[in-house]
Amino acid sequence: DRAKISEVSAFLTFFPKNDILQEVKTINYNSVPTGTINAKEGEVIFQWIEPKAGFFDISLKSKIKNKNALVVVDKKIEFPLVNVETFYTQPTEFIDLNEDIRNKAQEVANGEDDLYLVTFKVADWVQDNIRYDLSTLTADVVQKSSWVLKNKEGVCDELTNLFISMMRSLGVPARYVSGVAYTNVGYKFGPHAWAEVYFPDKGWVPFDITYKQFGWIDPSHIKLKVGADSGDPTIRYTWKSVDTN
Repeated sequence: DRAKISEVSAFLTFFPKNDILQEVKTINYNSVPTGTINAKEGEVIFQWIEPKAGFFDISLKSKIKNKNALVVVDKKIEFPLVNVETFYTQPTEFIDLNEDIRNKAQEVANGEDDLYLVTFKVADWVQDNIRYDLSTLTADVVQKSSWVLKNKEGVCDELTNLFISMMRSLGVPARYVSGVAYTNVGYKFGPHAWAEVYFPDKGWVPFDITYKQFGWIDPSHIKLKVGADSGDPTIRYTWKSVDTN
């Protein structure tokens, strides 16, 4: 009878942010029951102090203006890279690295000394050799890059995972982007994933393996989260209670 909830918090990282390709015109957050909302650069924190037990709903509405912009790479960038930040070159849970991935990436990149050409060749190889199939088990369960290379199939998550793994194995920073995009499957917006590759002095350049948009993405892409791994949570929860088993 004495049990009570002292605090509930939700940490949301899946929401639109300003970018070279998109501008957030308005964004409004809401919670039921009413709680405090603290919007930071990388996350939005919803918090309820001593709430009654029940359901906690959070939502957001946003207007976004997308831009048909390009990150212009107008000069040769020497490959392999030297003195790059290593955070986005390390293996993660789903974007893993093994000898097979390293060997295949080296095979594809062999002989090239231009980062743009290397990135295009790796993207082409993944797009041409990994079968995109929504009927596979990967549509419900994300698979590691090593599994994707071995089984040669997947959906956007898996194609993106393997592409990033191959680029990281070559010492090139690459990161995972999740959001929504317009698709010809049902002709509507749906969840989607693509990659961004870092080009020194130019910044992060998008590569969508599924749509075969290399070095650019169409304006239907809405970026909601950037991370090191496809398994990074989009929201997490904490709660504290008193006299509760």
